[in-house]
Amino acid sequence: MRNVLAANKLITLKEGVGVEGVVADITDNPKNLKITEVEAATLPRVLEEVDLALINTNYALEAGLVPTEDAFFIEGSDSPYVNILTARPDNQDSPGIQALAKALQSPEVKQYIEDTYKGAIVPAFE
Repeated sequence: MRNVLAANKLITLKEGVGVEGVVADITDNPKNLKITEVEAATLPRVLEEVDLALINTNYALEAGLVPTEDAFFIEGSDSPYVNILTARPDNQDSPGIQALAKALQSPEVKQYIEDTYKGAIVPAFE
């Protein structure tokens, strides 16, 4: 989630830091943000006690927040946190897995995601 802050120029991270970055990887913090790591599920409950929180969409939705209205930033389909379908090597080419992959990436599923989540969750496939 620190990458969201870096992508929006609120902090700078060490070169090459990926999604596993920690507070110690911050090299520049021009806004002097005080960053406290909190368990993701608790973030909606402490929102009133902080100025800014990076909340996973699923927790934001469960808390009644509307990410497309309440958020300053939303990750796009290039987020490293997209959901993916994974299969064991011995069944990745099975008809069932192939049918599931095709169904999950169908135009109908894409339309359902867009209609239901209105930009709060975005399809990570074409």
